Amino acid sequence: MVEPNFDERARVSGPGLRTFLNIAERWQLSSADRIALIQCSARQFEDWSSIARAHRPLVLETEVVMRLSAVLGVFAELRQFLASADREREWLTRPHNAEPFAGRAPLDLLRGTLEDQIAVRRYVYGIGLGVAAPNEIDRDFAPYADEDLIWDDAAPQIKAVCFDGFGTLVEIRDKRRPFKALFGHAPHSYATAKALTTSTHLWELARNLGLPLGETRLTELTADLEAECASTLLRPGIGAVWEALRRLGVKIGVCSNLAMQYEDALVSCLPHAPDALVLSFRVGLMKPQAEIYQLVCRQLGLKPDEVLFVGDSLEADVRGPRAASLFAMHIDQFEAALAQRFAQAAPLAVTELFERIRGLEQRARVQLPHSPEQALDAALAQVNASTGLGYEREQLLHVLRSSIQVERVEDPAVKLLLGTFFDETDEALLTRIVEGEEIGWSELRAAVQAVLQPGHPKRSWIVSRAIRSELGP
Repeated sequence: MVEPNFDERARVSGPGLRTFLNIAERWQLSSADRIALIQCSARQFEDWSSIARAHRPLVLETEVVMRLSAVLGVFAELRQFLASADREREWLTRPHNAEPFAGRAPLDLLRGTLEDQIAVRRYVYGIGLGVAAPNEIDRDFAPYADEDLIWDDAAPQIKAVCFDGFGTLVEIRDKRRPFKALFGHAPHSYATAKALTTSTHLWELARNLGLPLGETRLTELTADLEAECASTLLRPGIGAVWEALRRLGVKIGVCSNLAMQYEDALVSCLPHAPDALVLSFRVGLMKPQAEIYQLVCRQLGLKPDEVLFVGDSLEADVRGPRAASLFAMHIDQFEAALAQRFAQAAPLAVTELFERIRGLEQRARVQLPHSPEQALDAALAQVNASTGLGYEREQLLHVLRSSIQVERVEDPAVKLLLGTFFDETDEALLTRIVEGEEIGWSELRAAVQAVLQPGHPKRSWIVSRAIRSELGP
């Protein structure tokens, strides 16, 4: 294993630690295990993790980077022959008789010296090549065929956000609470359930509950209800959040305990039609019943751990969804995380969602210049500020124009420059640059193929644009 220099450590420390945190979540490692794997203090681990998750500059010590590399290597090899996170954890935590374990569990060695970690990595690499001696339990193991393998993401990713309705997405400016007045001395829980889980008009509800209210009072309550609906508005900032989630490709759901009369007031305020709309009076269920959250997931076509639920009720919008295996946040915590661009003390999947929103906002703030030269200068200034490099326009163009030079580049600073340039440059800026005379799509495609890993979203976007440009209009 080659020791990384300063520039290389600056490039890999943040992404490496974020990947390590994903793996630790997948393997369900304790805090003590995570600290032991990279050999640092609890305070250092907490500080480094916060910096990495916030995508701030981070340069870890050489041995820490090498230990991260060893663990990431073990993970990559395990995924080649084990079909799930549970099997990976089982392999890591059970004793093995083969070398180098001598009856110890692989996780015990990974918590040891760097040499121990490298030994584990070599062993799993040998398994992948079919040259490692099997453990007793593995002697009759039949290798998996490609079609037998099931690939899971290293950690859950939020693919949808489901919002509560009133108090979260919208608010009533003229609050009169007609239903509270209607119920009066009626059994509150029964009356509430009746109002929220049936399609019943206010007058019918009063009659069904046997409430002794005259026509005049019912007319007054109906007017109060209409006044509340007329004063319903989208809460400040929700429109921008909705648009940001749409731009990220995140689905949006709405799930509300709602009386029938408020449906139009809610739906008419929404910026766009949601991907899922689950209203209690329509489905005959109400939060915090687990079935209503399951219905949300079915309408979204997602698993519970791919959905973040947000609302203003701790019982209905936080504890209830969590009990049904969804992620959940109170609306106050959600809005605070948006303001800070980071979700403090939140699960990794939730933290990454806010990182994606923050990245979207950073790109939106870039002013589009009027010429390819100005576009390149603007993008390069942004990259230089984040990497601490001082490259000029001509230096970057020199590399981008020559795919051979890009393929053979060995200078870590140049690699860092190229990787960051493609990763952080807004699509609109890239388009302005390459559609000018300075550089073409074919040169950019050659450069991006050498710098960005397969599967990187910026890579596929650039290559597809390059192909379309070569095919012509």
